[in-house]
Amino acid sequence: MPEPIVVMAQGDGRWAWATGPTATDVVTSGGLKDLCRGRRVILLLPGTEVATYAVRVPARTVADQRKAARYALEDQLAQRIEDLHFAVGTRTAAGELPVAIISRERLHQHLDALRSTGVEPATAVPDFLALPWRGDAVSLCLDGGLYRVRAERDRGFAVESRLLPATFGPATRLRQWTLAAADNDAAVDARLRAAGAEIAQENAPATLAALCAAGLRDAPPSIDLLQGDLHPSAARLAWGPAAALLALAVAAHLGFNWLEYQRLRTENANLAQRVEKAFHVAFPEIRRIVDPRAQTEQRLAELRAGAGRRQDFVELMERAAGLIGSVAGVEIDGLNYRDGALELRCRAPAIGTLEELRQQLQALRLRAEIATAESGANGVTGRILIREASS
Repeated sequence: MPEPIVVMAQGDGRWAWATGPTATDVVTSGGLKDLCRGRRVILLLPGTEVATYAVRVPARTVADQRKAARYALEDQLAQRIEDLHFAVGTRTAAGELPVAIISRERLHQHLDALRSTGVEPATAVPDFLALPWRGDAVSLCLDGGLYRVRAERDRGFAVESRLLPATFGPATRLRQWTLAAADNDAAVDARLRAAGAEIAQENAPATLAALCAAGLRDAPPSIDLLQGDLHPSAARLAWGPAAALLALAVAAHLGFNWLEYQRLRTENANLAQRVEKAFHVAFPEIRRIVDPRAQTEQRLAELRAGAGRRQDFVELMERAAGLIGSVAGVEIDGLNYRDGALELRCRAPAIGTLEELRQQLQALRLRAEIATAESGANGVTGRILIREASS
């Protein structure tokens, strides 16, 4: 059976592909179909567009796990959950469920671009989860000015090179894969070593696609973004028996249409009342409600416009970066930035360690607060919100 083929978009109608460490190249859209014929196709998605999390939910089925993850992470996401696609992996021995999230619109755009070449993907994973991973160190690789980082089998991220040192604590073990066609950032290496990180250098193939092909062969992630309505099997229906069952289901459903309509009508009226009540609480100065959603967006835009100059993410990150990596025991799991606040998702041995980090951030004339903190068998996981201190 032919080796699976890894493909990733390069822009301008070109695709990088690889079936192993040495079998790799770039091809135009017109030639991709022939390369993929008879092979299992794995689509690599840009790591900058995918976020990974770990949640604890009691759900057992994959469908229920995706629903539970949506609600568990809703408060941590800047976008509406209706606009996001959720995929889950295999629960860890510690009981954590890995979750990957991407914009539904962007995911469909990537899939449409590949399908326009006549190729249908069997699997889609973020590029950072395709890096080789041996379980004893964090894997990372620099390509195109971005570091792809695989921290665990199903956890990782992509970040600009100058921001990488701030994401690791002292004594972090790193395995850096150096592509044959690229050099590592010496300044970043120096900052990592100065912070106490232990770096093992590994020679990699010529391209990121080839490195990912090797990583997926040896240590594939349990997360596949083609879940739910995007799973390949969802499009392969047996239309003969399915059509008969569909006709029977439609006939049965027609008898309940009127009752369902009445129920939805009542729910819609109740929902409208709740929306108006919430709108009055949030904006008591607005007495006439025409379109709550449009009026809310307009009012929020006005509030943002009058809030003064927002702190740029990079400026805020650079102020805090040197300190974050110096507090012993703190490991950064992820970053998020919205509404002028930098959110650090981190782990520490104890709540006191998070408090020490918060106090030191305060000393830099930054406003820091511990938003959440949860103790577990492996220490404390929490979220710290950092903002520019009020003048």
